[in-house]
Amino acid sequence: MAMKPLPGAETGGRTAGKTHLLADPLKRKQQFFALNGLRFLGAFWILVFHTSIHVGRLNALEFVQPLINEGPLAMTLFFVLSGFVLAHTYRQFADQHAYHFFFAARLARLYPVYIFVGVVTVWQLRHGLADFTLVVQHGVLGAFLLAGILLVIFLFVLQAWIPPLFVVWNFGGTWAISVDAFLYLVFPKLRMHLASLGTKLLRLVVYGMPLLMLAMLFGLLASQQSNDDSSARLFYVLPIFRLPEFVFGIGGFILFVERGRDLRLLTIAGSLLSVLLGACIWTKSLPGLTNWGWLAVIPFMCAFVLSLKLEAPEFVKRLVNYAGRVSYCVYMAQFATIPVVEHFKMDMSMQATWALTISSTLVFAVFMYHFVEVLAYRKTFSLSLLLFRKLASLKGKLER
Repeated sequence: MAMKPLPGAETGGRTAGKTHLLADPLKRKQQFFALNGLRFLGAFWILVFHTSIHVGRLNALEFVQPLINEGPLAMTLFFVLSGFVLAHTYRQFADQHAYHFFFAARLARLYPVYIFVGVVTVWQLRHGLADFTLVVQHGVLGAFLLAGILLVIFLFVLQAWIPPLFVVWNFGGTWAISVDAFLYLVFPKLRMHLASLGTKLLRLVVYGMPLLMLAMLFGLLASQQSNDDSSARLFYVLPIFRLPEFVFGIGGFILFVERGRDLRLLTIAGSLLSVLLGACIWTKSLPGLTNWGWLAVIPFMCAFVLSLKLEAPEFVKRLVNYAGRVSYCVYMAQFATIPVVEHFKMDMSMQATWALTISSTLVFAVFMYHFVEVLAYRKTFSLSLLLFRKLASLKGKLER
């Protein structure tokens, strides 16, 4: 069941980058195809959720509308899955070169598509600026100044740390990439620290994460004012509040897969909580962005662990793996396509508008995957690796 780490992830040698570039870096980990399928389902869930919000509800989907309404749960799925998969891939970091490799790989994976979507959605910058004090007081000059500040925030992937910007540009979606950047930054130390814990202490951490999320939810509900979603947005967007999901993913992989402990308990708890979660969603749609996250993480973890043993015909694996590889582009593409559909508001039926929104997003995602993500990955990786090594060399010289 164990997966080999990426080339260089354990050795951290200077040849890690060259070894890594000999194969297509976006086609690894094929044997665990079901995780790729779950990743795509999460991205598609968010796409349908946003389409329902911005385009309107589709009568044909009324039965599953309660599930669509809980689209924010897909973000919980992503952050837990991210910790799980990274822990699966990177077992240890031997020296600073392994760190360089890891961060270069993460930059190359996220940044090209992120920047490309930023460019094609830059026209949205003019929306949402008028209510800011800087624009109200200084007019056009203030608008240009604010736009410059937003560009800096975007380039340094800081938007999730400033929740009021959620309504500006594409920050309502790319905040998740900002969260990812923070989680990647802390991952190496978290991975090694959690792996060093004894099983009893690791259990305490893993089982404590859903309880910590529940405690944060109680704090959110206690502080939330009627008709005011600012507290919910704070809880939903800030990276520090997403950290328990990520830690649960890392710790869960180490406990349930790497050490093979508590699998029966996980299966029973995951099954029971899945039924409870489904009943809660279909019987009552509660307000708020993260109400069910604490309840969903254990069923998600159960699905991840069980999926590692799934088998399927080769053509199914190829199809599911491809869907998983384009899932990041599916997530990002919607922030370009949905605003266009919403802006032009063409005179079409709801069914036709939905078909246009979903199909255009998927087509654009496939285009970005092949002509942005794949083409830019290797160059971005090698440049990032070189940059990290140069910075480390400069730091070493300054410390002498």
